[in-house]
Amino acid sequence: MFLSPIDEREVISVVNGCKSKTSTDCDDIDFRLIKSVITSIVKPITHIFNLSFQTGTFPEKMKIAKVIPLFKSGSKNDFNNYRPISLLPQLSKILEKLYSNILNPCQYGFREKMSTTHALVKVVSEITNSLNKRKHSIGVFIDLQKAFDTVDHQLLCTKLEFYGIRGVAYQWIRSYLSNRTQYVSYEGHKSELLPIQCGVPQGSILGPLLFTIYVNDMCNVSKLLTFILFADDTNIFHSHSKLPDLVRELNTELDKMYKWFCVNKLSLNIAKTNYILFGRYTHQQDIANIINNVTIQRVQATNFLGVLIDESLNWKNHINMVKSKLSKVASVIYKVSHCIDRSSMRTLYCSLFLPHLMYCCEIWGNTHVTNIQCIILIQKRVIRLIHGANRWDHTNNLFYEYRILKFNDIVELKTILFMFDAYHNVLPYDLQQLFIKSIPLYSARRTHQFIRENVRINMRAMSIPVLGVKLWNSLNESLVTIMSKYTFKRHYTNILIGKYIM
Repeated sequence: MFLSPIDEREVISVVNGCKSKTSTDCDDIDFRLIKSVITSIVKPITHIFNLSFQTGTFPEKMKIAKVIPLFKSGSKNDFNNYRPISLLPQLSKILEKLYSNILNPCQYGFREKMSTTHALVKVVSEITNSLNKRKHSIGVFIDLQKAFDTVDHQLLCTKLEFYGIRGVAYQWIRSYLSNRTQYVSYEGHKSELLPIQCGVPQGSILGPLLFTIYVNDMCNVSKLLTFILFADDTNIFHSHSKLPDLVRELNTELDKMYKWFCVNKLSLNIAKTNYILFGRYTHQQDIANIINNVTIQRVQATNFLGVLIDESLNWKNHINMVKSKLSKVASVIYKVSHCIDRSSMRTLYCSLFLPHLMYCCEIWGNTHVTNIQCIILIQKRVIRLIHGANRWDHTNNLFYEYRILKFNDIVELKTILFMFDAYHNVLPYDLQQLFIKSIPLYSARRTHQFIRENVRINMRAMSIPVLGVKLWNSLNESLVTIMSKYTFKRHYTNILIGKYIM
């Protein structure tokens, strides 16, 4: 594989696209400084980077990591209560990004990048589809101990060769991984440099990509299981019409997975690995799943990519967690409501309150209205605070005045935007297969519709492959013809807000 030369414009473009972080590297340089002087130093930097690509050599001075221990909680005398934050040389990040830009078009075997929403839609669809067919469904949520830090360099390089990374590009990666060092910086003191024998560099540009390549063949271990991999989160799902057969098959496949982890030198944290048996009244079922002769803990709910997923998929656990976060933000907004103007209050709402509402809400917000009533009430309370309204004042006109969407409309907007991606075939391949466009036999009208699925249970009816299709099929033709997602979102938002004064 050939690494084509880069020019000064590419370097400047990459630098300008990076965040202006204030954290300093081993040379006490932060990225703000790099941005401020890039036009003056771009020529020699471009020459160094091109020389690196030509020779397949990563500069030694760019392999030194500065590690800062960040205190989490508990006793400050316990090393386990600190999280190591690795700060790499600023120039190394630029060089990695440029290499990544060259490498990405050559990754034929890798799946399209998925967001957490995509992963959750896939999971919920798998589970509800099985339950709708009267099958039992189990999800195993696997925790790997320090997965990024235990990647074996030789195994990784072997896999890179298998996927077609050869020649100078392969030499460059080997050089990038070898002879790396790190030191700890704490309260002005520095430790000695120590070698890094394994793992992908923490805080690096290429680290997540290299880890994805490293675990990419995990899915080949079993033809029965459904794998949902997101960074170092490893989750597997299996379903069967008979529960004893489901447990037997799952335990057999888990044994295969454990052997794969051992071969690839990844450590399984059994204590933090758990499973859920999905469906109603599942707590009455007595089952056991085992890895390496150790029984995995069964739980009623677990954190999956920042969302609490529960055995009944009613999302009550997650809604309560969001409610708690929103209540704290509402208290902050109340305390400052007498000090700042309404415009600043709205800004606070958008920066502190709204992100908690929006995160994957098209998953957990599509539930019974009684489940999300507490979220709706907190949002109304905050809107009244922004305007200085009384406790019992109506809020429709306030939502309209501040152009703020109600929570249920945020859920609808995010659901329809997901369907917009499905209609324009830009979803990851496995998700795109969930949506089949209908072909009208006689009429040229309503050509934008998807085939609707017949469902038996409410759990399935509230999933995006069903509810999203129903919502999309009800759209006016004039909306469907909009090609720009930004324009579509603006038009649909106006429609939703317009309902508040009707």
